[in-house]
Amino acid sequence: ARLGLDGGKVLLRIEHTDRGVATTLADVVAQMRLLEERGLVCIVEPLPYVVDSAGLPTLDRSTDRLDKIVSIAAGLGANSMLTWLKLPAWTSAVTLGSATTMPILLLGGDPGENLDETLREWEHALQVPNVIGLVAGRPLLFPHGRSVGDMTERAVRLVHGVRT
Repeated sequence: ARLGLDGGKVLLRIEHTDRGVATTLADVVAQMRLLEERGLVCIVEPLPYVVDSAGLPTLDRSTDRLDKIVSIAAGLGANSMLTWLKLPAWTSAVTLGSATTMPILLLGGDPGENLDETLREWEHALQVPNVIGLVAGRPLLFPHGRSVGDMTERAVRLVHGVRT
């Protein structure tokens, strides 16, 4: 707060066989409490990972795993008003949004050339009342052959158009 910041953000990559998960969660909770004590928001971005055949962590896009990890993340903070979730649009955001009162921001991920599908996912998820906006990144900055301005305009229309 004394630095003029509005809050903090944590990317919580959970790989279920990693022995350090419990320690990581405890550390995250400690930092969330420090933010809460100062009345600051903590944005939690929970993502499930698996170890691939080469031993490298890889994003697990299964909605079942994501739903479980979101449930864990939603229970970490002591104050749900100050805990926001940042979720991928490909998740069951409608189901998750209906199961919590926490504000939800949608992340953009890397849609590759499939921007239309990403836009449809955003539009669908933004109809849930507590899905309040986008933290879009790559889909807007690197829109694979489309104009940055056009993609940004479409995203703005989605966020603000759904609410009108």
